[in-house]
Amino acid sequence: MISFIWMQAVSLKEPWVCAEKARIEAELKAAEVASRRKAEADLKLQRERQREAARIALQKIVSNGVYRSIEHRAIVNSNKERLSVATFYSSNLDSELGPAHSLTGPNNPPIFRKVPVDKYFKDFFARKLDGKSYLIS
Repeated sequence: MISFIWMQAVSLKEPWVCAEKARIEAELKAAEVASRRKAEADLKLQRERQREAARIALQKIVSNGVYRSIEHRAIVNSNKERLSVATFYSSNLDSELGPAHSLTGPNNPPIFRKVPVDKYFKDFFARKLDGKSYLIS
């Protein structure tokens, strides 16, 4: 008799059952959206790191090693404003990338080989993001 009464109480037509089902569905949908947003943010961060590594490698090649980068992490102070300055470096894909002539000479030979710009970008972005490995290889 008790089980029969309980079965009647948990009928799917009961308002509290419908409300609970709706709440669970809403939580699942919110978790799915949050998961998707995190995946998109992770992908954006990975692309940004790859672009930064490319910029650093270009700077080192063009300067013939005069300007060296250090691997670091930035710690942001959320209580203070910060300023970001965007810089752009673009080259004709048909040209060659190598040390600037003004930074090389008899006493300072080029330490990086010249490479076609399109080959540089294809090779660089085909590799995993792993520090400065493109310049070493």
